[in-house]
Amino acid sequence: MISDYMELSEKYHIDSTFIIVMEETDLAYNAMNHQNLITKGGHVDSALYVKERNFSKVLSIKKGISSSRIELSRQLNIRRDSSMWFKELETERLRLIEIGHHHAESLFEILSKDEVTKYDGIESLTLVEDARRLIDSFKSAYINKRGMRWGVILKDSGKFIGTVGLHQLSLANKRAEIGYEIHPEYWRKHFTSEAVNEVLRYCFEELRLNRIAALTFKDNIASRNLLKKFGFKEEGSLRSYLFLREQSHDALVFSLLSTEYCQLRQQSVQESYRF
Repeated sequence: MISDYMELSEKYHIDSTFIIVMEETDLAYNAMNHQNLITKGGHVDSALYVKERNFSKVLSIKKGISSSRIELSRQLNIRRDSSMWFKELETERLRLIEIGHHHAESLFEILSKDEVTKYDGIESLTLVEDARRLIDSFKSAYINKRGMRWGVILKDSGKFIGTVGLHQLSLANKRAEIGYEIHPEYWRKHFTSEAVNEVLRYCFEELRLNRIAALTFKDNIASRNLLKKFGFKEEGSLRSYLFLREQSHDALVFSLLSTEYCQLRQQSVQESYRF
């Protein structure tokens, strides 16, 4: 078995993504190299894997690493937090996936459009390289536990149509802000609502956050209506909070608490039983 793994290692020459197999542990860890790391129980040598088809392909064996959790973390420079292992999500029509550089052109196509960035708080992108740098910032935020950003993929075609995600994430304070953008060709088809609904479920039911906030431009009626649809409450405005296209803009602050989310979910279930 080990000889097979070594052959794969020599073939691919990859050593950047780890799944560490250690004694008496099933913790999921987050690696500093922007890849994902999982641990499984069992008394075997530490193994070096590549993230390919759900971590299924082993690429090499790395011996001589201590099985001590603290020592192993020190040697591999790992940040341990199982709740922050990147979770890909799924809805009836969408897959919400981790964004990589291979999505750069699709992301650029969306964020180079003024009608999208008008309410996104950023200037329109002018180079594909700008999209790559933005993707790097998504990964950095995730690694440092400050945010998560999913790419929105159509199940039927595999097309990348937008992003949805969390920023200003604080696991200690159980809060985050949500943001989203969809390619104009797919507006008014409820894809944004479908993606946001699943991310809210993940935030409150799996990450166990207590508060999700959202900032929006005052004249972004579509976004305001979407937030209210999910039970977000308007808290007030931040004067001259956003500066875009050489002009200051006020921002409206919305929020949804876990208790409110649970109540709305319960009401939705009860109403479904009436029909």
